[in-house]
Amino acid sequence: MPLPFPAHNVSPVRIAAERLPTPRLPDEVFAPNTALRHARRLFEGHVVGSESVAVAPDGSLWMLDKWGYVWVATASGDDYSLDAQPLAYVGPGRPLGFHFTANGDLAICNSLSGLMLLERPAADSTKWRLRCLSNTAGGRPVSYANDLTIGSAGRIYFSDSSTIPPALNQAAPRPWYDTLRSFMLTLWHGGPTGRLLCYDPSTDATTVLADGLWYANGVALAADESFVAVVETCSMRVRRHWLEGPKAGSMDTLIDRLPGWPDNIVESSDGGFWLCLVLPDMPLVHKVLPQPWLRSLVAKLPEWLLPPKPQWGCVLRLSAQGEVVQALTDPDGRHVSHISSVTEHADKLFIGNLARDYVSVLDLRAVEEPH
Repeated sequence: MPLPFPAHNVSPVRIAAERLPTPRLPDEVFAPNTALRHARRLFEGHVVGSESVAVAPDGSLWMLDKWGYVWVATASGDDYSLDAQPLAYVGPGRPLGFHFTANGDLAICNSLSGLMLLERPAADSTKWRLRCLSNTAGGRPVSYANDLTIGSAGRIYFSDSSTIPPALNQAAPRPWYDTLRSFMLTLWHGGPTGRLLCYDPSTDATTVLADGLWYANGVALAADESFVAVVETCSMRVRRHWLEGPKAGSMDTLIDRLPGWPDNIVESSDGGFWLCLVLPDMPLVHKVLPQPWLRSLVAKLPEWLLPPKPQWGCVLRLSAQGEVVQALTDPDGRHVSHISSVTEHADKLFIGNLARDYVSVLDLRAVEEPH
């Protein structure tokens, strides 16, 4: 009988004290609210595990499910009609972050394959073409491409989360590449092996901007493109790599001591950012992290022996300087939970979901503005 996951030949390492997360309580960061309960679920039961939602120039919604299929929904007023069949397949692997390029192609981080491009059909064709843009950087494979953002010059900034790639969950009735399991193994391992990368289409080269990140995750550009923000999930913080100015080439912290585990960060219309917290803080984790032997033990436990992951929905709006301006929450995850990414478009937030069988839309005009 095959094991549900392959074994990883890694041993837990000691974690430097400055990397250990020191979260705040939610009420130290924002006032409790139920703003996310105004969100409306879309395509429930039909689109499973689309980490993000991309809005095309024509207003259609594009989603990539956890098996690698591209789904498109046509806009009709405030409603959306999901196509009966997927448009394309971009597997094997699990697609995570994706954005449209300036010419309408879809840039995709595939956890198994690297940075991919789904190209629009040529004039004499109806077939979309998938090709790999980057799967190595700095003499090392891109083990776990996760999220991306695209600059005005066409450069693609993307994260390589960990040297522990997602594995196929063979115990599932319909197997998929389980990125959450890879995150937990990276957390228990303790090794900061994540990287921030930059692919330049003019040279077809990928450079390493930063390494030593403990699970590099979401990526977003400052409005003036002076820096690129990258989420360091296991340290519960967002790092800032400077691209321009006197600090160019250096890295500092945009925000830390978050009240939950951050996933993706995206640009907001006001020049700041939206930051998604996929899970609330789990105090038991902080008792385990300082002890390598205990992390080794927990990493070997089957899922059914571990405490259930809390249901929670949380999106923070940050200023350009990393201050919390607004919080949108569903405290018990009754309506929206496991939010992995958002896309702001036309006064709406389109909400991706790593673990559920739907995406959501929130009309921001229905949400009270912060005072």
